[in-house]
Amino acid sequence: MNGLLNDLASFIASNPESSDLQISAFSAALQHLRRATIATPFPTHLFKTTSGDKDFQACLQALECLAPTSHMRVPTNLQAIPQPSIALLAWLLLPETRKQLLFHPIPPSTFVKQLQQVQPGVLPPHFEANQAPSAIFALDRPSSSTARRPVVAYHGTAMENLHSILNTGLINASGTRLQRTGAAFGDGIYLSTRHSVAYSFSRPSDSWKKSALGSRMRCLLVCEVDMDKIDEDSSAGPRRTQSDSSSDLPDAYLLVSRTDAIRVMHVLLFCDAPPLADPQGVDGRVHRPASRINWCSVLVFLYALGMLVSGVLANKTVQVQLKVLLRRLQHKS
Repeated sequence: MNGLLNDLASFIASNPESSDLQISAFSAALQHLRRATIATPFPTHLFKTTSGDKDFQACLQALECLAPTSHMRVPTNLQAIPQPSIALLAWLLLPETRKQLLFHPIPPSTFVKQLQQVQPGVLPPHFEANQAPSAIFALDRPSSSTARRPVVAYHGTAMENLHSILNTGLINASGTRLQRTGAAFGDGIYLSTRHSVAYSFSRPSDSWKKSALGSRMRCLLVCEVDMDKIDEDSSAGPRRTQSDSSSDLPDAYLLVSRTDAIRVMHVLLFCDAPPLADPQGVDGRVHRPASRINWCSVLVFLYALGMLVSGVLANKTVQVQLKVLLRRLQHKS
């Protein structure tokens, strides 16, 4: 057991951001209503019901018992974490099958250089000040690219989808129960050569409550698309607008049906809500910030209450009862 704790602490100390992102991605998937399909892969051998089904609730409870990554860099701190949580952490971070999924944060300058290496001359994405990514992760792959005509493209997605994407890649979900958006221009995986277009399809999602990256995040995947493999597939592939027909794919869109034609290279992380203040206190419990007042909801409630009161006062029976009550009060006085 001590050997496992040492391995985990060493890995987290060497890869704190990567560990945080992997835990956060799995946490977002477990919390979502579609967790039966998006929390894939899932450690069924660790968390299963008496009937042999995936026990999502037990897995989520084990994940919530984990400490922040800054706390889990020390083996002795891991000793206070329950064994099911340690087993889940080892499954997420240490299995040999996930060695190829290691990724690390890089500065924007390195990100631009890597884009230029894939597609020389490609313009790097320009973000407004309020939309700049909070972190850029480069994914390490065991094999280098073999694409002869690579194109850099972007795919916007929600945080809850990141766990399955990093483990199984982008898949063509058209016509399956995994499909979440329409297919107005045909079946396949939708990408765009414009990051602003793809960003519009990313949605903010609640993340791991103890994440140092943020409590609510969205993702933008930077991919390499192999145009040769697309050309080999005559039934699908990217089409650019050639006419005014609405059936043509808009400019800057790519529609790819072959999953092996797409290689995820980077994950751009956008923080919609900062990390929770002091997520792990001295007592070991999660401390949540004070909830904010939603003034829009307050106004709606007051309006509904006013309408209810005016409706009651307009009732003749109520008016008679009020008059009787007022007379009694006058007599008593």
